[in-house]
Amino acid sequence: MQFGGYKMMLMMDPPQHTAYRKLIRAEFTHGPTMERIPRMQELARGIVDAVIERGHCEFVGETGGEMPSYVIAELMGLPIDDGRELYKLTEIIHTSPEALPPNAGGEAVLKMFQYARA
Repeated sequence: MQFGGYKMMLMMDPPQHTAYRKLIRAEFTHGPTMERIPRMQELARGIVDAVIERGHCEFVGETGGEMPSYVIAELMGLPIDDGRELYKLTEIIHTSPEALPPNAGGEAVLKMFQYARA
């Protein structure tokens, strides 16, 4: 997806995509990943604890989607709540436009770029 001359990394091709991957690849090697295990386990426990008392949940939205948003927020040094909001925007961006209100995808992209700019 492209917005105002900017392209999401997911939609980039080499060599542009490769250059961005090089910026972050060291964070995904064995050593740094192993160091994050205790924090990731803590985040996972928090996700489960938030729904366990109810005895049911909408799995993807309330658990499955939470963990990636938490991990990305952690990696980027963002507050967890910001990670949640960015995840919601990402879900809107990747939803078929026909399933959304008019211009919802464009508004989500704009919000994401405004967040990044700020």
